[in-house]
Amino acid sequence: MKLLHQASIIAFLCHLVTVSATRHYVCPQGKTFEEEYIEGLRDDVIYRRQTLLRVIGVHDTRPLYEIENVTVGSVTHYFVLSIDLPTMAFQVMEKAGDNYLECDLR
Repeated sequence: MKLLHQASIIAFLCHLVTVSATRHYVCPQGKTFEEEYIEGLRDDVIYRRQTLLRVIGVHDTRPLYEIENVTVGSVTHYFVLSIDLPTMAFQVMEKAGDNYLECDLR
C-alpha cells in the first residue's frame, strides 16, 4: 500500500514538471500563446500548408499574419506573427494603433 502511495506522488510530480516546462509567448496586453501553437502556425506559413491566417500588413519588410485580435475600449490590439521567409526567423508581436510591441517567450 505504501508503494502505491509513493507511485501516485511520483506520477503527480512528473506531471508538474511536464506542465511547468511549457513555455508561452506573453504579450504586453497580457495575452499568452503556447510556444508549440506559435511554432505550428509558423511552420504552416513557411511550408505553405493550408492555413486560416491572413496577412494584415507589412512591418520591416516582413508580412504580418493575424493570430487574434482583441478590442479594449476603442483600441483594437492585433496579435501577429511576423516571419522573414528567407531566413525563417519570426517574432510574435502585439500591434496597438501604430505601435508594435514584441511578445516575450517565457
